[in-house]
Amino acid sequence: MEKLFIEKSSSTPEINFDPLSGICYIAGVSMPEDVKLTYTPMLNWLNEFGKSEHNTINFNFKFIYFNTASSKIILDILLLLDGLSKLNKKVTINWHYKEIDLDMEEAVEDYADMISLPINKVKM
Repeated sequence: MEKLFIEKSSSTPEINFDPLSGICYIAGVSMPEDVKLTYTPMLNWLNEFGKSEHNTINFNFKFIYFNTASSKIILDILLLLDGLSKLNKKVTINWHYKEIDLDMEEAVEDYADMISLPINKVKM
């Protein structure tokens, strides 16, 4: 399984998924014109991870901002991670956000209510 790295742009986040270390992150701004085009490689990678021999994933969200269109795909990612845990993968989800960003904190809490895995809130 290959590492997935996509550089950030002014409207898309940086993506870095490493199957060997199990450390994955999405960082920056997410407001792409075509959400499916932007996030399909990540969704495909997570599906492949589920079929791989790799057993541990430490997934880190580090969004500065995401738009409404991105919020649905983020839920899809969280649901995939939730599904990985049901395949006996060890999944940890960390959501990093600025302490003063109450909107982001509320979004994390809403997402946490939608999946069975805990989301660790990490204030910066």
